[in-house]
Amino acid sequence: MITVKLLIFSLSLLLGCCIWNVLSCKSVDFGNGGTACVCDENYCDFIGPAKKPGGNGYVIYTSNLAGLRFNASYGKFIQDNGNSGSKKKHFKHLINKKKHEKRDYDNTILELNEDVTYQSIFGFGGAFTDSTGFNIKSLPLKLQTAIMISYFGMEGIEYNVGRVPIGGTDFSPYSYSYDDGPEDKNLTNFALKDLDYKYKIPFVKEAKILNDELELYGSAWTAPIWMKTNNSTVGGTIKPEMYQTWANYYVKFLEEYEKNNISFWGITTGNEPSLALFPLILANVNTVGWTPDQLAKWVSENYGPTLRNSKYKDIKLMAMDDQRYFLPGLYKVLDGPTNASSYIDGIAVHWYLDKYVPATTLNTTHYKYADKFILSTEACEGSTRVDKGVRLGNWQRGENYAKDIIDDLNNWVIGWVDWNMAINMTGGPTYVENIVDAPIIVDGKSKVFYKNPMYYAMGHFSKFLPRGSRRISLTGDYTNLDIVAFKKPKGGIAIEILNRYNYSIPLKIRYKNNKLISLNVTPKSMNTVYW
Repeated sequence: MITVKLLIFSLSLLLGCCIWNVLSCKSVDFGNGGTACVCDENYCDFIGPAKKPGGNGYVIYTSNLAGLRFNASYGKFIQDNGNSGSKKKHFKHLINKKKHEKRDYDNTILELNEDVTYQSIFGFGGAFTDSTGFNIKSLPLKLQTAIMISYFGMEGIEYNVGRVPIGGTDFSPYSYSYDDGPEDKNLTNFALKDLDYKYKIPFVKEAKILNDELELYGSAWTAPIWMKTNNSTVGGTIKPEMYQTWANYYVKFLEEYEKNNISFWGITTGNEPSLALFPLILANVNTVGWTPDQLAKWVSENYGPTLRNSKYKDIKLMAMDDQRYFLPGLYKVLDGPTNASSYIDGIAVHWYLDKYVPATTLNTTHYKYADKFILSTEACEGSTRVDKGVRLGNWQRGENYAKDIIDDLNNWVIGWVDWNMAINMTGGPTYVENIVDAPIIVDGKSKVFYKNPMYYAMGHFSKFLPRGSRRISLTGDYTNLDIVAFKKPKGGIAIEILNRYNYSIPLKIRYKNNKLISLNVTPKSMNTVYW
């Protein structure tokens, strides 16, 4: 029987833009180097369906430090008769890397070639954590709906991937698994928690109503303590005699969610095993550690066969779910003497140590294991000791998202999934005080929420790169811009351009030999060129 909330929610979808005064961003400056957009019960900004340019033209969507958010402007292709610049010309560096001075430029033409293709996009999204659900539910129903539409609706940024924690995370009110009693090797007492029914399942279902292309993957933080070598939710590994029970636990999770009409596209080998083996910073976060040898044995003898012999045999199994810094350890699993590699479909990477490991490592990984896809499965700002917590409106954090996404996409990654979709003004709740930032910040007391620049950064990709978009060749010297280009599955092109500098940068792109796009990429801006 449909609930009252779902009836109201469905009505919201039917009325769409009419429920709120759908206007441009109402900016608020918190003094953090940029602005946030505030939404209340009467006012919220929505982008609406992506505009299709008519005739011989294109649309440019721009978000920038100056305050624009998905601002649409239009341009016309220029007929190129060979006088607009030479293919051999390149940008003179606009930045002198030693002096950081602006310099003159030469007219460069980048060459867009949709006949040279790379990976296909799977999607973009965020995680259905307990904290996300708790914060959304702290708002009036109308604003709850506004957040969900903002993320998953056609009027919003159209997320089509969701990460569902298997049990508790550091963004839960406490640490928990689904079988916390005494030893229960047969998992007789396995059961979902009230937290699933309050904070995860309802919002997963609502997201699915908004976007029926939504795909989910599950990740576990910890096993019941009776399965672990140290009898604790923090650190430790799985007892060898519990390897099969731990594999069965994952299948039980899939079964219980299926009873609630929720199915999964993918599942991982477990969130950030490095935290258990190298607990340098987040020593109190619930974890399960794996050495390469242990993981290879468990996947090849227990987890892999258990999944493939179950009704969930087609689920995508992703290994690692950790920083790309640890990819060499995964190579040992995939290249080892076991048959673990035969069960693994993809590689899940996180972003937290990306500045220490170049994105080209992903390119190397792709060519080493071309049969495995690479998906970025967790990211957030505000997680470091020197830059901790919420910084409402900070443009740099949105820019960091866009830069990392473009780098990943240019190195064979098929999608990029954020961490918490909604946290509170103090960066939680989190029972281990691991406060961070998020694209949407909820102020339950004031009955408002704020869209950070990170939200718009995510949207430039999730909104305009639908599933099945394929990366295409873009050649030329664009050292001073971050760019990636895609061919959309139903035709047309989307080019993502990030200008991280404090001045405009001219850019020309040649398409199909004689069509030319001439742009002036504005300072500190994210741009989607779309046709």
